[in-house]
Amino acid sequence: MKFLSVGIHNTYPFSNLSGEVWVNELRVIGADNTPGWAYTASTSIKFADILTVNANVSQTDPYFHRLSDRFGSRIESRNWGVSADLDVLKLLPIPLTGSNLRVNYSRTECRKSFVSTGN
Repeated sequence: MKFLSVGIHNTYPFSNLSGEVWVNELRVIGADNTPGWAYTASTSIKFADILTVNANVSQTDPYFHRLSDRFGSRIESRNWGVSADLDVLKLLPIPLTGSNLRVNYSRTECRKSFVSTGN
């Protein structure tokens, strides 16, 4: 990015409008131009009031960095997780009013690996 322009256009010509606009400068001089990427996805599935399943996954490329950072972390990370919540009493043919019996399962995993710059 070499140029950034920010402005406000007043569409009401007869109104007195005042205020402030703050723009933060982007410090990208000397940044690593190697393309990087990252993603996050999550979902939740509910089967009536018996079972709920949640899942998520995320991955970050070693060269991914925010605009405020000059370089990526050089760490490739992959994360995923799944959880399930089962209401066992909904499966029993006997009505047990006032009782609660739930089974929960959760699993998460995080893998990180360092990528050298090759210099």
